[in-house]
Amino acid sequence: MNEIFYENIPQAGLLLLEQILFSFEGIPMVFVCIDKECNRYLCICDDVINEEAWLIVKIDDNRLLRILNDEDTVLSAFRDQKVIIVNREAGGEFKYNFVDYCEIDPDELPLCDQYLEMKEYLTEYIDKLKRQFLIYNFTFDLEYNMCYNGYLDLSEKHYLEGIANKSILYAA
Repeated sequence: MNEIFYENIPQAGLLLLEQILFSFEGIPMVFVCIDKECNRYLCICDDVINEEAWLIVKIDDNRLLRILNDEDTVLSAFRDQKVIIVNREAGGEFKYNFVDYCEIDPDELPLCDQYLEMKEYLTEYIDKLKRQFLIYNFTFDLEYNMCYNGYLDLSEKHYLEGIANKSILYAA
């Protein structure tokens, strides 16, 4: 896909549409965008009647796979995160707001028990995400022992990241 969906989002830049997870009458309702650094963002269309409105949250591939495999709800991606709210009145410019999850009106969020449904057509996308990863279990003995259980990203990233901040390790 990779068509431009959002431009010039503060702190994110250009976001390209990577995959539509759910659409309604041809309108992407739940979809994934990707930035120039291959970071993924889960996007939820919140309103198309009065204005266009979306909720966007940066999501790691591990969490995205858990949502796609119905191990986590769509809402779980937003909990305890900074959320980008994008609004655009008919024909107007995009307006961006950054808010904490707890500040969002619950009526604007996905339902607490909402899983993705009817996703048979996403098999190739799920397989693509899985192929980018290799399951690993290992321990680093740096200043102290840190044990990581998760996925090793084998995508286009050519650097190690995350040891210092205890996030996922990336290597190629």
